[in-house]
Amino acid sequence: MLVCSDFIGWERKPVLAVVTSKICQALMQKGWKIALLTLSGNALHQDFLSEDERRKEFLEAIPDVVIYATKGGFPSPLDILRYLKNRKRTISAKGVNFSLSRTKSGRSYPLFRDFVARIGKVIHPFWRGYIYCYRQMVKEGLKAIGEFKPSIIIGNHPPYCFLIASRLSELTGIPWIANIMDAIPKTPLIGFILKQLNTSRAIITPFFEKWDYRGRKVPIYKVLYGYDPSEYPYATLLPIFTITGISRIYEKQYLYLRFLRVLHRLKSEGIFEEFPLKFRLYMLDDSLVLKEWRERLGLTEIVEFYPPVLRKEMLYKECESCILFLTEYPLKFQYSTKFWEYIGTGRPILHLGDPNDAEGKMLRSLSAGFNVEKEEEIYNFLKKALKDFYTKGDIDWNPDREAISSFAFPNLAKKWDEILEKCMT
Repeated sequence: MLVCSDFIGWERKPVLAVVTSKICQALMQKGWKIALLTLSGNALHQDFLSEDERRKEFLEAIPDVVIYATKGGFPSPLDILRYLKNRKRTISAKGVNFSLSRTKSGRSYPLFRDFVARIGKVIHPFWRGYIYCYRQMVKEGLKAIGEFKPSIIIGNHPPYCFLIASRLSELTGIPWIANIMDAIPKTPLIGFILKQLNTSRAIITPFFEKWDYRGRKVPIYKVLYGYDPSEYPYATLLPIFTITGISRIYEKQYLYLRFLRVLHRLKSEGIFEEFPLKFRLYMLDDSLVLKEWRERLGLTEIVEFYPPVLRKEMLYKECESCILFLTEYPLKFQYSTKFWEYIGTGRPILHLGDPNDAEGKMLRSLSAGFNVEKEEEIYNFLKKALKDFYTKGDIDWNPDREAISSFAFPNLAKKWDEILEKCMT
């Protein structure tokens, strides 16, 4: 049984949905039957799923998984205030319309808005994760255990899911393991969380460097996300030199601006008249800085912005591209899910950022792409790649296919299977 937070209830980025579905698919390849305990009860209704096709797509990716869903949590701190005021009223999965400022005679009070924002940052994660959500998920988890009768429990990120898995294990005697997807934030409960991790049989993490903490008593296994070869469609390269990227809010926008300046330089030199280029970026409609710079640099005919699309459609877009654009991940010691998705396409990756971070080092070891950081490096790379593409049919690169295949999904499934079998004995 996999204890997960908002599997479908994501609003901005579906990273948790991608990772959770991959774990389920990996285990099912090895014959495991999966139950998913999730906080997405209110998000599973048809109206919510129909708002974004991607939500339904992730749910359909695991049709054989038994889902136990609680009624849901609070999308924002203001929902908590509304709940405390009217406990008998139902909280919508979409949240409530609640102004962040109070007005009187047409005047706003920013101090009230700031107060709510600051307090919300403190009480929202605590209340949502460790009080309201914890209670209902433990209750639903006991029901799921009675019906599904799991042989092992996996506590998936975020941290309060570790506490839920630990509590369910304590109440039922079923062993559990922790799957740490991200760094655990330093909260007042950090000591208690780390102590509870010692009640697990093992810790699984995709961190590049060994994740550890003082007082650890259980083994740690590094399992990377990998890629599923069966997901990728066949696609021929587009006739125009096309660079495709996925922009996330947490990424460093100055790297994108650096790249746009290089495109402006190449355009001013007239290179695109002989060797045309398209840079298409899929992102949420909130990167106003990038859009403003595209206009200022006169790149409207070269740089194209698109909203997020279905995963299967995005994979096709990536496979037909000449290069996949990857910016430096905020945490230099671990990989993004997007990195492994790119690896599976079989197309070269242009990594923009520190060449010595986890993704940069892996690209070098696999010969799966190119690391560039300074504008002159970007300029020289693109100038040569454009010429190679239009004169040779593709850019000049020689990936280590055998090494890349070692990260394919069957190997990932095998590692998960071995760890679970070991932890059950």
